Amino acid sequence: MWFELPNVPPIAGLKSLGSIPSGKLTQRYGYGDMRRRIRLTGRKQIRKSSVGARIVDRGPDRWIELTIKDPGAFRSYPPDAQLKLRLIENKCSETINFGPIGNPKMVEKLKSRIFAAPSCQLRIVAAEAMERGRLLGSTDTWTLRTENPDDTDRDGILVFQAKEIRPETWKLEFRDDDYPIVYVDSSIPNSTSWVRTDPVFVGCVLPFIVRQVFEEIARSYSRSEGTEWMEKWLEWATDLTGVDDRVPPAAEQDQRQRWITEIVEGFCRKHKMIERLDRHVGETQNAGV
Repeated sequence: MWFELPNVPPIAGLKSLGSIPSGKLTQRYGYGDMRRRIRLTGRKQIRKSSVGARIVDRGPDRWIELTIKDPGAFRSYPPDAQLKLRLIENKCSETINFGPIGNPKMVEKLKSRIFAAPSCQLRIVAAEAMERGRLLGSTDTWTLRTENPDDTDRDGILVFQAKEIRPETWKLEFRDDDYPIVYVDSSIPNSTSWVRTDPVFVGCVLPFIVRQVFEEIARSYSRSEGTEWMEKWLEWATDLTGVDDRVPPAAEQDQRQRWITEIVEGFCRKHKMIERLDRHVGETQNAGV
C-alpha cells in the first residue's frame, strides 16, 4: 500500500499502478449501460473470489484468461449454462463467452484493444431453449487486472493506469464500489512510474487529486450505505492527519470545506511537499535546465 516519492519514504495507502479488483461504474461514467434489460428471476450471487481473470497481450492480439478458483461455487448450475464475462469501460463494452460451465474455455480472444482497466462481471446464463438468456447467477463487478511487468504493488486506495487519453495527460475516474483510478496518458514514457516519482506531479497534482477524492466522498458518502473504498479513504485520512472520520453534514458546507482542506494540508505537511518541490526546482535551475 505504498506510493513512491523520490528519495523519501513511500506514502502509505496510495496504490502505485495497475488495475485492482473493482466495482460498478457510476451512471456518469457509463455503468448504466451495464444494467441492460435481463431477467433476474432466481439469480444466485457468486463470490468474486471464486474466479480470477486478467488481460494479456500476445503479439498483435489481446486475450483474456479466466481462472476458476472455487469449482464448488458452480456445481449447482446446469452443465450447459454459459459462462460469460461482461467488460465495460468509458461506454465501451464487450461480452466474452467462455462456453458451457461443464467444459469452459479458459482463454478467449478480445475483439477490442481499447480496455485498460475495465469494470467486469461474471455471469451465468441459461442455455436451455425455454430459459435461454435468463441470468442464473452473477458476481458483483470488479476492475479487471491488466498484465503489466511493472505492477509490483496491487494493494492501496488509489490506482494509476496507463491509457491513451490525449490531449489530457491524466484523468481521475470514480467507481461506485472500488478505489478511484487515475488514468495517465500512455504516450508518456514509463507513465505509471513517472506519476510516482516526478516531483512536480507528486507535489502539484497529487494534492489536487486527494482534494477531488474527498470532495466526491463529501458529495456521495452515506454512513448507512458507504462503500468500502470511501471507508478506506476516511480511515487513511484519520490515521494521517487525525481528522474526524465522520463526513460533515451537507447543510454545513463551510465545515465540509474546512474538513477537506485540513486533510489536504495535513497530507502536504506530512510529506513536505513544498520543501521537496522547492529543492527540485532549485536543482533544476542550478543544472541550467
